[in-house]
Amino acid sequence: MKKFIGKIYFHEGEHRDQIFGSYQSVSIKRAILNDKILKIEYFNPEGSSDVLINLKSKDGFEFAGSAKAPDEEKFTGKINFNFYSNNDKALLIGTWAVGNLIDTCIIELEEVDQFKD
Repeated sequence: MKKFIGKIYFHEGEHRDQIFGSYQSVSIKRAILNDKILKIEYFNPEGSSDVLINLKSKDGFEFAGSAKAPDEEKFTGKINFNFYSNNDKALLIGTWAVGNLIDTCIIELEEVDQFKD
């Protein structure tokens, strides 16, 4: 099991088509990778609770899953990423779709021994 902290960057548009200039970033409170399952938690600046991301992989490279904010019934996202890593850092690049909107999403992770909280 690996523990990470990091940042998520949301860029408007699909990276295989066109990315627009602006982006939004959020800090990851915690991420855990265990047995090709990656769980990420971050505080939603537009909501009142944390967002939970659950991703699974068959090969350790392509991850797919969803995101949900427990207190917001309408917030959900379909997510697909490619996972790149070295000894203590990881990078995920892919798409995050909510309804008809598709964003490019980049997640930077840094391994930690313990979470701060």
